[in-house]
Amino acid sequence: MNKAGDIRETAVKALEEHGFLFQKRCVDEVRSLGGRYRVESEEYPVSIGLEDTVIDFVLRMLDTGRTYVVFECKRANPEYVFWVFPASSLTPAPRRQFLMTTVGHLVHAPTKAVVQTHECHIFGGDPPHFVDMGLEVSRGKRTQGKSGRTENIYAACTQVLTGVGGLANERKKRMDPNAPQTYFYIPVVITSADLFVTRYKPIDVDLKTGSIPLEKAETQAVDWVIYDFPVPEPLQVTPREDSMSTLVGPDDGYRRLFKLKSIAIVRSTSVAQFLQQLKSPD
Repeated sequence: MNKAGDIRETAVKALEEHGFLFQKRCVDEVRSLGGRYRVESEEYPVSIGLEDTVIDFVLRMLDTGRTYVVFECKRANPEYVFWVFPASSLTPAPRRQFLMTTVGHLVHAPTKAVVQTHECHIFGGDPPHFVDMGLEVSRGKRTQGKSGRTENIYAACTQVLTGVGGLANERKKRMDPNAPQTYFYIPVVITSADLFVTRYKPIDVDLKTGSIPLEKAETQAVDWVIYDFPVPEPLQVTPREDSMSTLVGPDDGYRRLFKLKSIAIVRSTSVAQFLQQLKSPD
């Protein structure tokens, strides 16, 4: 192979590994949908506190123009092409509410825009799978180390929430107090990994070993899940003092309002189907 061929192969491989080509393909797929959606921006830089990030791309719902879908694209590591999410029998029943970041004016402070978490109904079809933990799983049996890891899923979720928080704070600063409106932000991680949900009953887990008989667990392939993600402190953009809530932690109501955000994790080949299911919460 000549030098030009060597460089081309090296360049393409580097772009693939970085995820840049995957990101551009995802943008192209979403842009081709047209209709209710418009790609507003790519590679959009934002900051929240001391955290900086660049949002892969932002989609706008044209129904009312006040709902934004914020995307982080994650090409799966070839060794970890399966993402598995556990759902026990104690997990809350399937629901339609999405814990979403909003920016708007509250009744008790109509001239002051605040960032809040609201439970919004954004799905027009069947209730999705809600989960609170995810693992990248190795495609083969590993002789050393663990077969699953959480780091990359956690990093992707943190990245997209940094983007949402940065956009929300930008909007908060620019809102006109004489024209109060509410804006909505939906974080989405698109991955090339195959997604699975494993359901089990805690009573079937052995207290001594932490193991469960295979026949007691059921695993199914899914197109997307909704991850109720524990938000790191710097990204908790819902100020307690701005809320009308009288809740005090650490009960679950307080946790849901101030400590969690829902993130859609979508298989890349199902993005079009996912967006068809979305409805504007406003």
